[in-house]
Amino acid sequence: MTETSENLIARLCEVTSDVKSSFGGLTADQLNWKPLPDKWSVAQCIDHLITTNRAYFKRLEEVVGGDLRPNLWSRIPFWSGLVGYLIKRSVDPQNRKKMKTFPVFEPSQSDVPDSIIEDFADCQEKLMSYIRQTDHLDRKKIKIASPVSDKAPLTLASAFEILVIHERRHFDQAVEVTGTNGFPAA
Repeated sequence: MTETSENLIARLCEVTSDVKSSFGGLTADQLNWKPLPDKWSVAQCIDHLITTNRAYFKRLEEVVGGDLRPNLWSRIPFWSGLVGYLIKRSVDPQNRKKMKTFPVFEPSQSDVPDSIIEDFADCQEKLMSYIRQTDHLDRKKIKIASPVSDKAPLTLASAFEILVIHERRHFDQAVEVTGTNGFPAA
């Protein structure tokens, strides 16, 4: 496994461990508690990560299966680099600017089952499997379309990096929910 793959997998394992240790003992009521009607609960933050990761799985399956067909937008030399840079910047945990998510990535609006933590861990295993299966490929040259738009291609390297930093951003958001006044006691 390449150093990059090892690094990505280590960071995913760290987030998975942090999610389990921080939220694994919460009740369904605690997981679904929202500080305000327009804010996300811990469960919605985790559900959003699962939804986002799964939205990429179709593209990753095409790469692994050798069925990826680059589109016109992915052939523009600088475009995928610019798209990747902009997305990374927007989902970076250091960027505290609130953003509206795209509809394709919206979490569930109803009560999320307390199995969400295990569902997240299962999703992480699948993502790590895609990383391992593409370890032998030049991820900087392979371009996939973003689930948001075919006009937003990403290198496979950028897609994996975006998913990893995005997870840390929403883990931090979920931690903030548990520290909000009014968060239910166990």
